[in-house]
Formats: sequence, C-alpha cells, structure tokens
Amino acid sequence: MRQKRHAQPRTPFPEQRPTEHVIFMLRRHWIVVVIQLARLALFVIGPIAVYFIVKLLYGFSLPHTTPLYALVVVILGIYYLFIWDFFFSDFIDYFLDIWVLTDQRVVSIEQLGLFNRLVSELNIMNVEDVTSEVRGFFPTVLNYGEVHIQTAGSQKRFVFEQVPEPQKVAQVIMEVHNQVLYHWQRHPAMGDNHHSGAQGASLHPLDENK
Repeated sequence: MRQKRHAQPRTPFPEQRPTEHVIFMLRRHWIVVVIQLARLALFVIGPIAVYFIVKLLYGFSLPHTTPLYALVVVILGIYYLFIWDFFFSDFIDYFLDIWVLTDQRVVSIEQLGLFNRLVSELNIMNVEDVTSEVRGFFPTVLNYGEVHIQTAGSQKRFVFEQVPEPQKVAQVIMEVHNQVLYHWQRHPAMGDNHHSGAQGASLHPLDENK
C-alpha cells in the first residue's frame, strides 16, 4: 500500500488525544443512505399509491366533508410523523457512527438513538487478528462489508459495520499494529510513548465516501 504523509486536522474527532495522529476515520458506505432514502420513498408513496389504485379500480372516493376523511387524515399524519422519525434516527446513526484508527488505538463511536452515545476504544498493541467479511451481491459489487478486530484477553471483538473497502481497512490496521509493535520492541523503555513509531510513516487514509 502506498504511503503518504498527510496534514492532520486539529480535532478530527472529539475524543482525540493531543499526542495521537489519525490514520483514518470511517463511516458506513454511502449505499446505506441510498437504501434508507429508497425505503423512505416507498413508505411515503405507498399509502398514496394504494388509494389511487383502489380509486381507479373500484371507483372509490372519499369526500372531504365526511368524518371518515378526517379520521384518515389524522391517521396518515401520525403515520408520516413516525416514518420521518424513523428515517431521521437512521440518518443520525449513519452520520454519527464513526470508526477511527490512530497510531495509538482503535476507537468506535456509536450513536444509540438521539441522545445516547457509546465510545469504545482498543489499544493498538492489543490487536491480535483482523479479518474482513463481504457477504451478498451488493456488498460484493460495491466493495463494502464488515471488519472484525480480534483482541487479546477477554475484551470483546471490535466490529466495523458496512464500511467501504473492508480488505484495505483490515490491511491498514495490521500495518499500523506491526509498526507500533516493531517500534516498541526496539525501544521498550519508552513505555506509553510507543505510539510515536507510527507517526513517521503515516499510511494513506481511506476515502470513506467510496
């Protein structure tokens, strides 16, 4: 993988430490938003299409002056309110769910609903194995899938969900891990400053919009 040096933004993510450098930040693949928009369009157009199909086939009409019409309007209003709420929640989850690789750790930032956020982190030294998984027709064609990070000890496995280029993501994580491990083996006395070994060879960051 080609290596380049890139200028680091001051605050790429809120939990960044002053001494660490970001290798990449990832969100889910853009197709996730497309699927959400298609689902939204289906649920929005669906009731209207059903009404006009029934009207066309059976000559059914609903006069505006009847109580039934007012009831239908209220029910549809509640229905569309729920549909919009579900879509907005899904979009917030997409936009605020972030997976970050730095020269010190792997950080998972997951939005749980509108008002809760879960931040988990893994020391890059504790990475034991990284695997990628692409399953299904569209993930194969568009090259997105999951990345599983196996850790040492009893700590739970990290999972990057629906990220673009999962094979490349897995490769970069292992490269950073190997660089930091190599530097730590050469300079064990540096202790917590082992992360500086990855700073000198910043890897090409991945394009999260691919």
